[in-house]
Amino acid sequence: MISLVVVALVALPAVTGRDSFPLSNYPMYAEARPAMATFNTAVIIGPDGNWHRLSLDWIANTDDPLVAQSLLSTELHRDGGETLCSEIIDRAPSASPPTIQLVADRVDLQTGQLLSRTVHRGCDP
Repeated sequence: MISLVVVALVALPAVTGRDSFPLSNYPMYAEARPAMATFNTAVIIGPDGNWHRLSLDWIANTDDPLVAQSLLSTELHRDGGETLCSEIIDRAPSASPPTIQLVADRVDLQTGQLLSRTVHRGCDP
């Protein structure tokens, strides 16, 4: 009987469509998010001056956004991103080293709109 109750409780979020504490599949995401957030990331500046956000693989050699965010934050605090800049440029697929910037983007989470950008470091080729 106890086993049936446990199975029912585990399945409850899938049946009800409600994923929240204490029966959450992802409890780290079960609280309401603010309307805006700031994310550390890296961008490449094209020859035309336009920017493009780099992939997680290019930034941190990972496909996990939490790992990439943690690496960026750690490296910015450790040495201002100098070591990470070198690593990102080394991973660049082009023959000529690109212009890279480590930035903090303030984003509207509902629309995905970039509200502001603070440049932490320019990565010199």
